[in-house]
Amino acid sequence: PWICQARVDELDLKLLQKMKQAGCILVRFGVESGAPRVLEFIKKTDNGQDWVRRCKEVFLWSRQLTIATDAMFIIGTPTETEGEIGMSMQLARDLQPDMLQVCIFTPYPGAPAYEEYKSSLPFSSGNNLYHYGDNLVNLSKVPDDRLAKLQKKFYRSVVFRPGFLFKHALSYSHFYFLNYKKMVKVLDLRNFLNFN
Repeated sequence: PWICQARVDELDLKLLQKMKQAGCILVRFGVESGAPRVLEFIKKTDNGQDWVRRCKEVFLWSRQLTIATDAMFIIGTPTETEGEIGMSMQLARDLQPDMLQVCIFTPYPGAPAYEEYKSSLPFSSGNNLYHYGDNLVNLSKVPDDRLAKLQKKFYRSVVFRPGFLFKHALSYSHFYFLNYKKMVKVLDLRNFLNFN
């Protein structure tokens, strides 16, 4: 069994079938956004509408082949609006992934975005930047406190759907059981469930 990361525009049904035959059990996709304008702004693709359509096709094929999927999204990209984050949430629900990752946009040193926005960063050094950390870099049009709440809402809107919970529990309950102490530490459930 093996896993990989891939772009939806580099896969078709025949390749996914061959991957399944070769033992692929999970593909992690950098979906990034459900908003065509944001996808084009961050240069993920030249045609955001085609990207969204292709994501839906590839995730459907993966489900049909019983290859698990991880949908990775970014929110808080420069100029992004709350409505565009809502489009990403809707796309995540439509994709029906087996796993979900929602990170805050983080411009790392060496990336073009870092050079473009470094004067807006609250830190003098890129060493403090980490997309899983507490140091929020918000270059979007959404206020900081609202962006943090939208990240939690994004997770809840996908993870708490009955189909996701049942399928995920069926597939991964053994992992959580064997690693429950680590999971309790990693998941601050009181914070995650805070609906404010």
